Amino acid sequence: MPGYRTHQAGVSLVVGLIMLIMLTLMVGLLLTATFGLAVIGPFNLISVAFAVLFVGLGVDFGIQYCVRYRDERHKDNRLQVALKAAGIGVGKQLALAAASIALGFFSFLPTDYRGVSDLGLIAGTGIIIAFVLNITLLPALLRLVRPSDERSDVGYRFLKPIDRLLVTQRRIVLGFFSLLAAACLAMIPWLQFDFNPIDLKSPRVESVATLLDLTRDPNTTPNTIDVLAPSLKEATALAIRLSHLPEVAQTITLASFVPDAQAEKLYLQHLRNFYAKALFINPGIAGVPGVQTLASFKHGLATGSGSYRAGSKPSNPEEMSWADFTDKTKRVIGGGPDKVVAGIEEAVRSLRIGHLLVLLQIQSMDHELALYNTRMFAEKVLPRISGIWDKEGYQDHWWPQGAAKHNRHLAKSGAAPSLAGAVI
Repeated sequence: MPGYRTHQAGVSLVVGLIMLIMLTLMVGLLLTATFGLAVIGPFNLISVAFAVLFVGLGVDFGIQYCVRYRDERHKDNRLQVALKAAGIGVGKQLALAAASIALGFFSFLPTDYRGVSDLGLIAGTGIIIAFVLNITLLPALLRLVRPSDERSDVGYRFLKPIDRLLVTQRRIVLGFFSLLAAACLAMIPWLQFDFNPIDLKSPRVESVATLLDLTRDPNTTPNTIDVLAPSLKEATALAIRLSHLPEVAQTITLASFVPDAQAEKLYLQHLRNFYAKALFINPGIAGVPGVQTLASFKHGLATGSGSYRAGSKPSNPEEMSWADFTDKTKRVIGGGPDKVVAGIEEAVRSLRIGHLLVLLQIQSMDHELALYNTRMFAEKVLPRISGIWDKEGYQDHWWPQGAAKHNRHLAKSGAAPSLAGAVI
């Protein structure tokens, strides 16, 4: 039956064109992968996505050319004429589309995020390769295979009015999309890039929800970086520098698991230097009026005791150990966070301290170590001691009232002010 044979011929023609498009696509994918490996090297988890982008966008070029070829072949049955007319008919449009898509991918190049930058270079080059192959290799394959005639019109008849409308009203269409593009350009300052691939998945999925819970805890987050250093001393110095970065929540070294030993290694030499060279106080200015009672002042002069005397400086500070400073003489409260918290609370309660002045930097401590000490105190100690007097309900009549609104304890209960600092 003629109708049956025509239907079979049409199906065979379409299947043949699909196979040629797929062959062109595979050649382009191989060339793009070769380019990526030669120029960049091994693919990463993001740059390997070029394959999906290439297939999804590259196949469109082949479809566009083949549809136009079938339409031209229906008008003129000569194969050579139809191939040439199809190239002329869609060549400029495909070139414009390829250029815009490639520029979009190449815009990824300036970013410092390596995965996205690599993806932009490979995918942008892949689009150019796809365009070139679909206007050279695909027509050559069609000439080689010599498909059968196109006996029926190509496309859907009910969509032809829309096609004619787009052609006749092209200025209105172009104007509308020009305004839309201008609006998008105006919104660029508010454009944000989310490089986290986890955000591509729903947070309600159990696996993603569990991962997000883990990332909120610095002790369980997988977002960590391991850095090797030749020695523990260099590792500690590197950890101090990294801790100043706003992107770093915490740094951990081997010494972090023995915090008291870490504090001794970081601060002992500076304590010795401080007590050996920095405590030469003129007795005439040491006693601040109003701080001591007359009886206490006389007692200090008679016995040689008190903070104003030169004898308050240790006799041999260069030979003192960490335990001498912290445990025996209690001149310093230092060690791990637990020990510092316990030492400050003991001093505050036994001496009935309401406002505590602290010293977090002494003499020979460099800038980085002083910042590290301050940050450790602010994050690990201060939150645990700021409410020591809350339960007693003491009223602080000396704390600046303008500062009370910034203190959560004062604003809430009017209790004694928060404590700050580490005592030296």
